[in-house]
Amino acid sequence: MSSILAWSPSRLAQWEQCPRKASYLYVHKHSEPQGAAAAEGARVHELAAQFVQGRLTGLPDELLLFRQEFEQLRQLDVPVTCEQQHAFTSAMVPTGWFDANAWLRVIFDVLIEHRDETLTIIDHKNGKIRDKDLEQCELYACAGFVLFPAASRVTTKLWYLTRGQEYEVTYTRAEADEIWPHWVERAQAMLGATEFPAR
Repeated sequence: MSSILAWSPSRLAQWEQCPRKASYLYVHKHSEPQGAAAAEGARVHELAAQFVQGRLTGLPDELLLFRQEFEQLRQLDVPVTCEQQHAFTSAMVPTGWFDANAWLRVIFDVLIEHRDETLTIIDHKNGKIRDKDLEQCELYACAGFVLFPAASRVTTKLWYLTRGQEYEVTYTRAEADEIWPHWVERAQAMLGATEFPAR
């Protein structure tokens, strides 16, 4: 049986929850209809990006619980980018999203490059707080340090837009270096799998 060739936070979470379903989706390439929750999440993500980038004049109702935070993003005079796709090889060298050597893929909903060589990475969430969401902060920090070799700290934030709740954690480069091998171990377990039992 073929194996899964690349990973992302969502793909790894799916494999750890049910290898058989991961095989169905990522080995055999069967697609599933987009559910209502996923469609709503994609729509709200797009609204958030449009507002931060100045393509919407008024703040959409879906973002009102974070009104102050979104308005502050628009006022920053440092680089702020939205919905950035980043891919890395197995050696953690940046590569193209669709390149054959893409090993890890992550998307930053918001990336802020501060003048003091620190970063803030924000991820928008629409549902309830889940452990796998909190874990993503570690992975985003590791990816941020690769993309910005001079960065000294990465602050990651999860904004639960429908709940008005925020989770924030800051990592140093030394902390990310300590965390990263645990992610590699988990990813290799998935990428090296040739059997996909149901769970």
